[in-house]
Amino acid sequence: MKLAFLDPLYDRPGPWASVHVGTDVATEDAATRQELNARAVSDRLHEQGADAATCRAVHGALDALPRSAAPPGHAVFAADGEVVLRVPLASAPPGGPEVCWSALPHVGPLPELAAGAAGGAGRTCRPHGRRTAAAGLLRRPRGRRPRARPGLARAPHGVG
Repeated sequence: MKLAFLDPLYDRPGPWASVHVGTDVATEDAATRQELNARAVSDRLHEQGADAATCRAVHGALDALPRSAAPPGHAVFAADGEVVLRVPLASAPPGGPEVCWSALPHVGPLPELAAGAAGGAGRTCRPHGRRTAAAGLLRRPRGRRPRARPGLARAPHGVG
């Protein structure tokens, strides 16, 4: 997964409001459900100690999300009363919204939830079944194997 889209999160200090929500609300009462969801998330942030301006910014961002089945979720990151980043998610968080107020943005769920939605690409770290020092070599783009070490006719067994 390419993570360059997360750069704005690390260009400024926290604390951060990090919210991962499902947005599959393509129903007749979608506007009401989305407003209630935005209010609940904002209340949870306030309970965790978030400032009022950041709570309002997250509430506004969640309430303004498109009311459709695609994408099924969004991640919203805010600090100092401003939404810094919105990321569409390929799947909604299991178990309901994830709401976090912390010193650093909570990006842990993104690799699983945003796979394919935010520039997610194939994995770049490929583990191997052998227990050798080079068991988890990083591959170069397009899957090219690392070069053999000097003095070896080919790469060590289990690499690549």
